[in-house]
Amino acid sequence: MNPIDELINLFQIKKEDINDNLMDIVICKTIEFSQIPTYETILNAIKKFNERDYVKIHLKDETEDSITISNKINNEENYRTFIGNNKDLNSNIDLNISISKNKKSNKISIFNIDSFLKNFIENSIIDNLEFFNYRFEQNSNIIFVNYDNDYMFNTNSIIMVNNDKEITIEQIDRKELIERCNSVSNFANSIEYKLLPEDFAIISTNIDNDFIKRLYEIKILFSLLYIVDYSLIDEEKLKLKLNGYRNKEFIVNLKDFKYSKNYEEFYNIYRWIFQDSNEYDKISVTRNIISLNCKYCDILDIDERLFLSIKSNYKIYLKDNVDKYIELKNKLTDFITDTSIQINNIIDSFIDSFKKNIIAFITFLLGTYIANLVSDNPLDNILTNDVISITCFIIWGSIVYLAISIIESIFKFKSYKNNYNNLKRSYEDLLEKRDINIIFKNDEEYKKNRKTIKRVIILFSITWIILILGIFIGILVYKNVDYIVRIINNIKIQ
Repeated sequence: MNPIDELINLFQIKKEDINDNLMDIVICKTIEFSQIPTYETILNAIKKFNERDYVKIHLKDETEDSITISNKINNEENYRTFIGNNKDLNSNIDLNISISKNKKSNKISIFNIDSFLKNFIENSIIDNLEFFNYRFEQNSNIIFVNYDNDYMFNTNSIIMVNNDKEITIEQIDRKELIERCNSVSNFANSIEYKLLPEDFAIISTNIDNDFIKRLYEIKILFSLLYIVDYSLIDEEKLKLKLNGYRNKEFIVNLKDFKYSKNYEEFYNIYRWIFQDSNEYDKISVTRNIISLNCKYCDILDIDERLFLSIKSNYKIYLKDNVDKYIELKNKLTDFITDTSIQINNIIDSFIDSFKKNIIAFITFLLGTYIANLVSDNPLDNILTNDVISITCFIIWGSIVYLAISIIESIFKFKSYKNNYNNLKRSYEDLLEKRDINIIFKNDEEYKKNRKTIKRVIILFSITWIILILGIFIGILVYKNVDYIVRIINNIKIQ
């Protein structure tokens, strides 16, 4: 039941006198005093409205005395006083009924559907866009509660129902899709109008009038502006710029724009671009084909062959990409093989440096020892000051050699890293980042190689340093053995 029916019957107001616009209702009428109902009757009629709608009735007599009745103010005593003051005057009363629709609720009450639809159509497309954008800023969906008749419709985010029952809308992720659209198209009014073609794409309806056609028109316009490179809504004009094989500019006059069945191709193209992934590739092909198609005509001169041509050219594009994809896989395989050899060479080179260092020490010490044995005058103490000086020099040289070996290994790995990153970057204009990550297995091989080299350098560097420190400490102990023995003996005596 329409809650406004009982209220207007109380004051003998005709249904056609209700101007139901998108935001509120105001009814003004002059009535006779005898037409004023009781306070309880008015209040009961007001209580039939949903709490989201604020109903206020204002009565004013010829002396400018007035009274307000609403579902939020208890004004019964003042109402009785107002009635008493006018009881014997038989004067006329100015009636003002206002119904304010809650601007933050996702539900919008409709009490006179014909008036509501008429007001919607009489507004410009710009006004319609501002209305819907404001509502979507408050909520992710819009529910029109039509109390007046059986008109119903639904899109992905807007629905019209006939009652106030709770309803769940299975809707698209509007925020994520808007971000995807804006990532490939430059819509200059994207802050003012955060809307999508899907918001106005009718899924089912029992309405066939200009209101539905207006929703179709908005759907087509937003499909267009997300297809082209640049778009701007300015003073009832939609300006479009398309950069394809040819650069084209178009202007759509919003006041004169009317829905045509063949315009559905624009929505079909839009949906095809954004329904899955690869919108970058799809929209590039689309813009190229549309720019060729519009060589001597307007963008609105479209036929069904355009979409077929776009899909055919995209298949050719994919085939070329597959060939390049296979080429990339082959290059990657060769690169991994080559880099495995590189990594092994880096590791072998570092280990080889370690071996050479050990061999140098052993050769020097053995050479000194053997030379002493075969000497005509062998020394009791082969670690003379000269030998120790040479050993210390070799130790410092070994430390420098260690540092050089580490730097050399790091430099070789950075060269490998640069080659690896250059290979990835060379295909960024061909493949999406996600596809590149799949091919390169999220850099697993690179991370594995980096970890291996890091582990080898740290392990052998520590071993290298320990050996150097061991030799150095051994020399110190050997040269000071008598002093150390005396200290140990003194400790034992104590």
